[in-house]
Amino acid sequence: MLRILIVFTIILLTEPGEVWAHFLFAHMVRDTKPKVELHFAESAWDFSSNPRMIGLMEPARCWTDDGKSLQCQSMPYGMHASLPDEATAVCSEFTYGLMNRGGAFLLRYHAKGAAGWEAASTPSDLEAEVLATPMDDGQLSVTVLFHGEPVADAELIAPGQGLQTQTYATAADGTVTVPLPTAPLFALRAMIPEERQGEHDGKSYEMVRHYTTLTINHDSIRPDDSDGLAWAILHDARSHCGEFMSEGAELTGSVSGTLGGRTIDCTLAHHGNAMHTGDDPHVALVIDPIPDPIAQSGPIVFAAERTASSGSTIHIPDRGLTYAVVDRKIVSVDHRSNGHSRRVDVLEWSPTDDDRIVATKLLMTEYAGDGIAHVTILDRKHTQSHGGHVPKSHAGVRLVGADDSTPVSLKISGLAPK
Repeated sequence: MLRILIVFTIILLTEPGEVWAHFLFAHMVRDTKPKVELHFAESAWDFSSNPRMIGLMEPARCWTDDGKSLQCQSMPYGMHASLPDEATAVCSEFTYGLMNRGGAFLLRYHAKGAAGWEAASTPSDLEAEVLATPMDDGQLSVTVLFHGEPVADAELIAPGQGLQTQTYATAADGTVTVPLPTAPLFALRAMIPEERQGEHDGKSYEMVRHYTTLTINHDSIRPDDSDGLAWAILHDARSHCGEFMSEGAELTGSVSGTLGGRTIDCTLAHHGNAMHTGDDPHVALVIDPIPDPIAQSGPIVFAAERTASSGSTIHIPDRGLTYAVVDRKIVSVDHRSNGHSRRVDVLEWSPTDDDRIVATKLLMTEYAGDGIAHVTILDRKHTQSHGGHVPKSHAGVRLVGADDSTPVSLKISGLAPK
């Protein structure tokens, strides 16, 4: 039996100074069970790095935009509270404590979650907050407020091209214009320094640093019975994967080479957001290893055993699919259906010229019964074509046992609109 050891490196943040890169995010989710989730994490697309982060949030106040207090419950993945149907935004804040870097200062965290643009552009009673209003020219007007007043020269972190973020400084009127993000879930973050003397836990300070976030979740096209946040996380990762063709694209071509000791020479067709290889579906599994989330029907939900971690495990039960998403990237997919089971691990993502990413190194495991049937390790090269990045060549090896392997070499050619 072939044995595979997969090593995952987990970075646990245990010292107080190490939470410096963490911020409070309020995810307001309007699905079949409206709720708010609070996370103390590095970004809105990631979640609490360990259970300690959840404990830090437990004192946080949480309330709806119309002033109704919410009682959050500590869950294995974050803080959770059900929402009344009429809520349009949720606010939260807590004091972390003192930091001493070039002088003692107090850390205060503020967060607002909105399910749409109207709530995102409407001021609340947060001490420090970010407002966002979409403009007709594809830009987003952002305003940073402190006690309801605009803040000049506030540091603003906003989504940039691809997976990057961009840093801005607000103008004298507290505003800045940024490109309108296209992801179904995104966040804006600002830092506001306040010169104020005080005392916390018996120690004095001369400044307060306010970190405030605005998280917007506008998943209006999610399937019924889906978790709105799980849907947004998966489709955000999908939007950055350059291998997925434009929705509805229909193409034809051919595949040639060797696979599993066989000579391959078959037709190729792309339709229904997936690659098809005539009467040789095994070839399609190799050249199209990551099922496109858009092509899958049924509810999208988090794993039932969801815990605080650096990524998300997301199920599409009706399709037998489980995606692992870390840092806005799909890092693995498990597919179990009709007695068949396979797993694809993306070992390396590479950037493209259009600010997306493609999977250039893969580990593909096919299971049979209680064991492993074979493992395929692939290096891939892509070419930009028809709104996506087609994997033009696959080179690697298929391992059936310790002393049994065959080369893999597949090329795609002649791809053209149907």
